[in-house]
Amino acid sequence: MGMKTKIVGVDVDDVILDLVPNWLRCYNQDFSDNLTKDKITEWDISKFIKPSAKKAIYEYTENKKIYETAEPVKDALRGVNLIKKCGYRVIYVTANNPYNSKFDWLIKNEFLDDKKDFVSAYDKSLILADYIIDDKWENVTNFKGIGFLFNQPWNEYSLYHNRVENWNDIINKIEEGVMFT
Repeated sequence: MGMKTKIVGVDVDDVILDLVPNWLRCYNQDFSDNLTKDKITEWDISKFIKPSAKKAIYEYTENKKIYETAEPVKDALRGVNLIKKCGYRVIYVTANNPYNSKFDWLIKNEFLDDKKDFVSAYDKSLILADYIIDDKWENVTNFKGIGFLFNQPWNEYSLYHNRVENWNDIINKIEEGVMFT
């Protein structure tokens, strides 16, 4: 019996797929606001928008157009490919939208090459992986394996011992042999 391949779960929104810029562009245009990503200092985006947009703000994420023009997070593909090259299986764990736009985006942007590596989950503590990289504090703290909190303005004040600044930081830690050990 060989050793079991270790699994790295990677969140999609704002870890792989740079969603917030498109999301805010739609919101700012429709509600004449100028909200920027750095002003969102808590997970609940509805605390930072105009009260009249409370219902609409989440509807944007159900529109496939928001994903069609979204860019990958800087160095994400290079980082994911390095993780795979090191012999880990990468699975993408995300709260999916109704039109599978995230799934399609992952394929189009060359992250996903096997549909079995796409997992739709709202409760990531149920995911059976060895590691998880996520930007939501609750997801990494409730995860049963080892979590890495991916830095974003909305988790800046969350205390967590395994924090990664960006994909370049992840790449450096892998190359230094201090990540996934």
